[in-house]
Amino acid sequence: MDEAKRELLRWAGEIEGRTTADWENLPDLGLYMDQVVTYVERQLAAVWRVEREKPLTPAMVNNYANGQLLPRADAQKKYSRDHLAMLLVLCTLKPVMPIADIGRLLAGAQDEGGMDGAYRTFRETLARAMGEVAGDVRAALDGLPEGPDGEAAMRRMALGLAVEANARSLAAERILGLLAEAEAREKAAREQAERDRAEREKAEKAERERVEKERAEREKAEKAAREKAEKAERERAEKEKSEKEKAKDRDKEKGAT
Repeated sequence: MDEAKRELLRWAGEIEGRTTADWENLPDLGLYMDQVVTYVERQLAAVWRVEREKPLTPAMVNNYANGQLLPRADAQKKYSRDHLAMLLVLCTLKPVMPIADIGRLLAGAQDEGGMDGAYRTFRETLARAMGEVAGDVRAALDGLPEGPDGEAAMRRMALGLAVEANARSLAAERILGLLAEAEAREKAAREQAERDRAEREKAEKAERERVEKERAEREKAEKAAREKAEKAERERAEKEKSEKEKAKDRDKEKGAT
């Protein structure tokens, strides 16, 4: 019991204020895959249980890229500062949050102006959370009774921390779910507006074509009427001319007799 208490106090002191490297200190020279995996493992040593599987493997990186959670490496197969920041966030959160929700967080960070600001918020929040947990653990251990009562109190503390972690995880999922629903509604509204615009433009085009067709038909009819009238006028003139010529011929014949 005393050994467990000492070890827990030591661990609380170790994690207090611990967080990942600040943005400026993340390597920006371009790291190869094995260097990325090693770097992330070292950064997360204080926040990742040893008995868990490794926080990151090359296969995981490829899966994240294939799932569009992470941009692919550059043409030289090197990973940038943005890649490292995203992987540190992703690996820290994946034990308590679905990968899809983490993907929404990362995508939102990109939409809001880049990964650097989101990463700074992440590491500050991580440092604060680790400090709060360390303080809670020390407070719970202060005055802890000896023997079975003390062991029971430590189990209750573990239960309380686990339940609180689950509740916070549920709250985070709910928040992201609501944001996703709102985004889906906005997307649907935009798509509906685009469909309405397309239908409106289609109707306006059809109306313009109808008006143009009616105008063309009207002009065609008017032209045909003009041509008919002109033809009738020519025929009348030709007939009148012919009749005049015939009358003239008759007059000549009468004069000859």
